[in-house]
Amino acid sequence: MGRRAWLLPVALVAAGLLAPAGAAAAAPAIPAEWVTGVTSSSAVLRAEIDPEGSSTRFHFEYLTQAAFEANLAGGHEPFTGAKPAPLSEVGIGGGTAAIAVSFTLTSPVNALVPGTAYRYRAVATNGAGTTPGTGRLLRTDAAGAQPTLLDGRAWEMVSPVDKGGGSIAAPGGLFGGGEIQAAAGGGALTYGSAAAFAEPPAAPPVSQYLSTRAASGWVTRNISAPLESGGYGDKPDGAPYRLFSEDLARALLLNPRRCEPAEPCPRSYSLRETATGSFTSLPPEAAGMRVLSATPDLGRVLFEDEAGEVFAWSGGGLVPSEAPAEPNPGGGVVGVLGASASVDVVYYQDAAGLKRWQSGVTTTIVAGPDAAAPSNWPASTGTARVSADGEHLAFLSAAAIPPFDNTDADTGLPDTEVYLYDAAADSLLCVSCNPTGERPAGSASIPGALVNGTTTAYRPRALSADGRRVFFDSEDSLVGGDTNSRPDVYEWEAFGAGSCTAKPGCVSLVSGGRGDGGTFLDASADGVDAFFLTGDSLVASDPGSIDAYDARVGGGLPEPQAPIPCNGDACQSLPNSPEDPTAGTSVETPGNPPPHYAKERHRRHHKHRHHHRGHRRKGSR
Repeated sequence: MGRRAWLLPVALVAAGLLAPAGAAAAAPAIPAEWVTGVTSSSAVLRAEIDPEGSSTRFHFEYLTQAAFEANLAGGHEPFTGAKPAPLSEVGIGGGTAAIAVSFTLTSPVNALVPGTAYRYRAVATNGAGTTPGTGRLLRTDAAGAQPTLLDGRAWEMVSPVDKGGGSIAAPGGLFGGGEIQAAAGGGALTYGSAAAFAEPPAAPPVSQYLSTRAASGWVTRNISAPLESGGYGDKPDGAPYRLFSEDLARALLLNPRRCEPAEPCPRSYSLRETATGSFTSLPPEAAGMRVLSATPDLGRVLFEDEAGEVFAWSGGGLVPSEAPAEPNPGGGVVGVLGASASVDVVYYQDAAGLKRWQSGVTTTIVAGPDAAAPSNWPASTGTARVSADGEHLAFLSAAAIPPFDNTDADTGLPDTEVYLYDAAADSLLCVSCNPTGERPAGSASIPGALVNGTTTAYRPRALSADGRRVFFDSEDSLVGGDTNSRPDVYEWEAFGAGSCTAKPGCVSLVSGGRGDGGTFLDASADGVDAFFLTGDSLVASDPGSIDAYDARVGGGLPEPQAPIPCNGDACQSLPNSPEDPTAGTSVETPGNPPPHYAKERHRRHHKHRHHHRGHRRKGSR
């Protein structure tokens, strides 16, 4: 063999284009698949393919989600009948490193139908075999549809226009606490502020308010209790209200106590009727006494003192009791996410995966030791939610759960998403994933029990009682109306619930998607009322500041006829956001780029924001 004849293979091996002599041939690998630039009629399919040292060819294939499900139901290979794209395979050589490939689905050869769900995957072939990808989801945008709130929701400003120059406090924003809670039956919200406003007048360090909905609008009362000067310190005892009954008719308050810095400071509590203002004292005092848990009507309350002893109150004095036990289905449990009301169904994470236990029968929902994020437990205070019948579980996960893609489009790291498991259908959905199937630009979240001083007894209703609505915050832009690159509040609704007509469900904004975005506060048990905090002026009468809003099903109230009086510069209105921030035409011009250009610009903005995490979250001004 001449010198040039043997130098060429050596050079190809060194360049990774040819496997070394004696190496076992391997079929190509497909470590990643994803989609970008989804519009109503086009999408860019992408993948990484490792030829494993042999000359490799690839193509994509796709079919509708309906056809995919029909194949599964008929016992066929899921991608039977899928259309190849391109029609002829494309060669990518024979290297040993992953190569990025892509193909654009567009008219006329690969036309996509607006508002339709598809499954796609890459397929790679070399001399050692053919490797199909795991497959991903994509959904095209609806043609010409403008984003609207689900179920005919309309924004109503809950907190009053005149807030004494102040604003509504975010969760944990008042001395490390502040009670925020919605009535289970809807139409009422209690919240706090560092400012004093409404009637009757009061000016404690933390004022508590109760807003109720009337035919003419939301009416706000100041329900702050009379305070002894110096009776409350700073963190964690600065906010007197600790917990309300589910109808907001009763409230549990920490009693004031003046103590010298060096002396022990025993604490005690009282119940207050919000309608009459009458108090019921719950003696005795004990050092470090804190609320442990309570029944929805506050008819029974458990307290724990500094020594760890638990006391129960149920109308008489405090009596020794036992702390409520977390449901435990057996050994090896890492964390319990929650249980049904009758505790015959328990969801938990162990070393093997996220599981459901019912009467001795165990079902694996997601395999893997990190299937559920640790924030999901303990069951009493974590972020996971279980419907009362045990049929639905909402939880957070940063794990890779096909066919959903939680790889951040900018960082390449996993983002946290919200998932919903339906036991009756044995189905798992990523409710916070981008409906188009594109990679996320930030994580989603649902709140655990709100920290209110030493109390963590109330968890906002992020999951409706029937399990068919989920409320969450997302840093990602999930619909076209979200243009602010800030966290916003979203709702996911199951197919057939409310106005949702798309399978398996619909995603919609709850907050405005403009300006400052929003933070989820709470919801009524049926999800008709969805309360959130925002600095945006979403109704004409809102002159600015941070307010509590309700995105109410069938809502909308008449605007007040006259604004509040202003003296000099004491009352300046903030400019409203544009009514319609979307492009006015779909014709592509230098001033109106195609839809995927705007999405890529949002991705680049988010990448810059990700590396400068100093952006303000809602309620911090």
